[in-house]
Amino acid sequence: MEKGYKITKTFKPSHDLRTIYSFEFNNNKFYLIGDRKSLLTIIDSNLAIIKQFKAHENAITSISYMKPCANFPEGALFTGSHDNTIKAWSIASLFTDDPKCLKCFTAHQSQISFIHCEDDGSVLSSSFDSTAKLWTFNDKLEEKCVTFQHENLAVWEVLSIPYKLLLINKTSQNNSDHEKENENNNENENNNENENNNENENNNENVNINENERVYITAGADKSLRIWDKLGKLIFKQEKVHDGPIRAIRYILERDIFVTISNDSYLREWKLLPNTFHLLTTVPFETFYIYTLKILTPFRFAIGSDDGDVVIVDTNENKIIDQISIDSSVWGIEETEDHSLLTVSENGELNLLEKIADYPKSSDYPIPLKVEEYEKSEILCVDSLEMILDDNISINKDLFETVSIVGEDYEKFSNMVFVNELNEANLNELYQWSQTFQFFDNTDLLIQKIAGPCGYFAVLQSHIVSYSKEIDRTDRLINSILDVEHRICGKYAICTFINFESSILKFMVTDNKEEAKKLIIETNFLHKKQSLYLSVLSTLFCALNISQKPYPNYPFIDPYGNTEMAFVWLCLIGQVSDEIINMIEKGDLSMISQKEIGLKVVKNPNKNLNGCYLNKEGKIFVIHRLNHFYTCIQKETEVIVYDTLNYKKGPYPITRDNDSYWCE
Repeated sequence: MEKGYKITKTFKPSHDLRTIYSFEFNNNKFYLIGDRKSLLTIIDSNLAIIKQFKAHENAITSISYMKPCANFPEGALFTGSHDNTIKAWSIASLFTDDPKCLKCFTAHQSQISFIHCEDDGSVLSSSFDSTAKLWTFNDKLEEKCVTFQHENLAVWEVLSIPYKLLLINKTSQNNSDHEKENENNNENENNNENENNNENENNNENVNINENERVYITAGADKSLRIWDKLGKLIFKQEKVHDGPIRAIRYILERDIFVTISNDSYLREWKLLPNTFHLLTTVPFETFYIYTLKILTPFRFAIGSDDGDVVIVDTNENKIIDQISIDSSVWGIEETEDHSLLTVSENGELNLLEKIADYPKSSDYPIPLKVEEYEKSEILCVDSLEMILDDNISINKDLFETVSIVGEDYEKFSNMVFVNELNEANLNELYQWSQTFQFFDNTDLLIQKIAGPCGYFAVLQSHIVSYSKEIDRTDRLINSILDVEHRICGKYAICTFINFESSILKFMVTDNKEEAKKLIIETNFLHKKQSLYLSVLSTLFCALNISQKPYPNYPFIDPYGNTEMAFVWLCLIGQVSDEIINMIEKGDLSMISQKEIGLKVVKNPNKNLNGCYLNKEGKIFVIHRLNHFYTCIQKETEVIVYDTLNYKKGPYPITRDNDSYWCE
C-alpha cells in the first residue's frame, strides 16, 4: 500500500477534540477546534494556539463559516453543541479578550450533530432529536426554521442541492420515449389521491417547486436518505441505503454523484435518478463507527473513525490506498493549503499528517462506472443452507437429537435474536454476522471483517487465549464455542439447516463434547461463509430453546446488528436475567462457573458505568469501550490487546497505568 502521508507533528490543544474547521481572517489561514469540554481553540497555520475560550456548556461537535451576506455583513462562524444549541460568533471578536456571540438558536431538543452555512445566508442543522432544520433570518436576525422530521433516531447530516438536479435527471431518464412519458403522467394523475394517502410513497410528482429553488437531503441513523422541499414537505425517501446509520453525505459536483459513509463499514457512491438513489460503487473498509468524511479530490476521500485510523479511499480504483494509524478515535479531518491533513482525536491530540508523496495517479477523467448489483451473497445470510451429513461423516448419529424450530417457535426465536429499527424480526438481515472464522497470520487473533459481532468475537477470543498455546489454535476455537454453549445449557448444539423463506431452523444437539467437535470438524463448519452466523444461532438456541433459565425481554443483537451487552453476559456467565443484570450492575460478580475471564467497562461517557463488573481478580478481560468489545490479557507490567476488528495490528502491548484502552 502506497504511503502518501506521515505524522510529523503532534500536540494537545485541549482534551478530547471533536471537530476542526479552517477559515480565513485578514488574509490569514486559521483553524477552529471544538472539544468535548465546550472549549473553542483557534490555531494559526503554524499550529500555534492563538485563543482558547469556553463557547458552550457541552461538547462542540460542528463548525461552519457564514460568508458575508445581508444579515451577517462581516460574516460569522457558527458552532453546534451537545448542549442542544447553535451559536453565531463575530469572527473579529474571536481574536479579542471578549468573544461575541451574535445569536444563540435553541429550537433543537437534543444534541447537535451537524451544521452548515449556505451561500444564501441560511443555515442547515441536524440533531439527535430526529430532525434537521433550515434556518432563515430577517434583518433583525430574528430566525425562522423549517423542520425536516424523521420518525426516530438521530439525523446525522443535511445537505442542499438545486431542485433542477432532480429535473435534469428526470428528463434524461424519460426523454427517450415521449409517448410513454405522457402515458405515465396520465397514470400518475389518476393515482395522485392514493399516493397522497400513503406517507411512505415518494411524492416528487406532487410538489410545486421552482427549478432554481433548493431541496434538502437528510441522512439518518435510521439508514434512510430523504429529500424535502423548503417548506418541510417530503418529496421522497429511500430506506435501507446502508445497513447501519448513515454518518455523512456529500455531493461531488464534478461527477454529479453523492457519497455516503455508514457504520456498516462501507463507502457508497450514488446517482440520483427519478425517485431513487441508484447505487454505483461500494468500497468496504476495515474500520468502524465512522465519525468524519473529507473530500480530497472527486475520487479520493479521507475517513476518520473510532478505531484510530485515517483511511484514504480511491473510488476510481475502488479500493483503500492508504491507512494511517492515529491510535485514538478520529473525530475530525481538515486539509491544509499544501494538501497535508490535520486530524483531531479523542485523546486531545492534533496530528499533522504531512503529505510526503503523491499516490499513483488516478484517471483524470471519470471511468464509466459499472452500476454494480450489491453482492448480497458475499456478505448477507443465504436464503437457505443445509449441511449434508454424508457417509464420510463418522459421528455417532444416535448420540444426537435433531430439533426443528418452525412456526410460532421460529417467530419467538427470531424476535429474541434480532429486531431491526422498523421493529421487524428478519434473521436474513444480519449481514455483519455472516463471516468465516479465520486467524490473523501466525497469531491466535481472530479476524473480524465487519463491525457488529465484536462482543461475540471478544468472548471467543478471551476463551482462546485462556487455553495453553501448545494446543492447536483451531482446536482452541472449537473448544471455546462449545464451552460457551455448555455453560449456558449443559449441552452442545450445531445449526445444520436454515430456510428463511419457509421460516425453518434445524439444530443437532448432543451431550457428548467429542461428538460435537467431530461434527464441527468433519462438516468443515468453521470454514463455511456463514460459520460465525451459524455459531451465534447455535449459542442462542442453547439459551432460548434448551436452557430453562430466564432471559431479558429484548433481543441479544441490537437493531443495527451490534452485540448487546446481555449477549456477552450470557456467554461469560451462562445466564442473563433481570436479577443477574441487577447483581452485575451493583459491582463485581464472581460467583459463577468460570473465574478466569472478567469484564471491564472503560471510557463510557456515563462515568458511573466505568469499572470492573466480573471477576476482578482475573487475568483475561473482555473490555467494553465506546460501544466496542475487545480482549485484554493482564501481565505484570503491561496489557496485551486482542482487537479482532483491528486484527492487522496483531496482538499488541499497552501500558497498564494510563492507556485508555485499559484504564477506567
